[in-house]
Amino acid sequence: MGLFQLSKKKAGIGLDLGNKWIKTVRLTKKGKKLELNKLGRTYLKREEIEDKKKLREKIKILLNSLSIKDREVSLSLAGHSVIIKRLKLPKSEGKEEKLEDTIKKHTKEHIPFDIENVYMDYFIIDNPEGDSKNIEYFLVASKKNVVNELKDFIEGANFKIEGIDVEGFALCNCFEYNYPDYISDTTYLLDIGGVNTIFCVYSNGMPLLIRDISLGGDQLTDVVKQVLNKNFFECEKIKINGFSSVAPKDKILIQQKMEELYLTWIDEIQKIIYFYISNNPENKEVENIYLSGGGSLSPKLKEVMEEHLEKNIDFLNPFRKIDIPIANFDLEYIKSVRPQFAIATGLALRNFI
Repeated sequence: MGLFQLSKKKAGIGLDLGNKWIKTVRLTKKGKKLELNKLGRTYLKREEIEDKKKLREKIKILLNSLSIKDREVSLSLAGHSVIIKRLKLPKSEGKEEKLEDTIKKHTKEHIPFDIENVYMDYFIIDNPEGDSKNIEYFLVASKKNVVNELKDFIEGANFKIEGIDVEGFALCNCFEYNYPDYISDTTYLLDIGGVNTIFCVYSNGMPLLIRDISLGGDQLTDVVKQVLNKNFFECEKIKINGFSSVAPKDKILIQQKMEELYLTWIDEIQKIIYFYISNNPENKEVENIYLSGGGSLSPKLKEVMEEHLEKNIDFLNPFRKIDIPIANFDLEYIKSVRPQFAIATGLALRNFI
């Protein structure tokens, strides 16, 4: 699943350029199994996010510190930079020999840009419980200037783009590879970033729904800022360090306000769930939600979600079916941060699935 297909190789690097962290994962193939070869992350200050030169330097420092010599990386698009639409085409119009031409013909109706200035791709949704009269497919498109700017940016850091994916697809790829025992079930995936959250419905080897939600960890940092009256960066650092330096009474107040914020998040998630259910009444009820992204590690978020969404909620393990050499990694550290690497792992997996 992605904008461009890649040839199969013995190694793959996923580079997740988040709003607060850069994360990278390098996977290698050892016989029939995949192995975690490199893993790293680095925090971005606001001035580094806004200054392309500083951001490039940060990427180079991270990859060089991991002794990654490969020059080709896979990246992702999300939010307003990419259009994802689940569409239907009557089977009478979509005969196999002209399906691609028919889809391209109908694309103009669904993309609010000049078609000549857009990169686009599509894939068919094979949903056994879906509509038997129509062909369902995902249309994926991005403005050429957005893709070209990303290409120029990475090349400015002396790297090349091997492939560009949609964050939601990368998340689904990560789940698909690591949870083959759940592949036939319908599952909700929720990746909570700094300013943006991705909600996916995954079933039978493909996404059925992908939504970007404007919520994330920055809102939690704002809560800390309200209570402690410190600047954003100081509050972000306090949050990352687990509030160990905060007075007990302030810590209690922060937790209360954070849990109130969680309820607004749950309302937004519930709206999307209701939308999915109302448009797919024939599908079975979903029992499991897997959380990922740095924001998923927020205190008591999992417990509050379990109580109000009434689902089985767990953290997505992006290395569940990937070998981790014990001699090369601190397993306790990886366990503590692994939900943050779901997108990067999904990008690295593009070379193998």
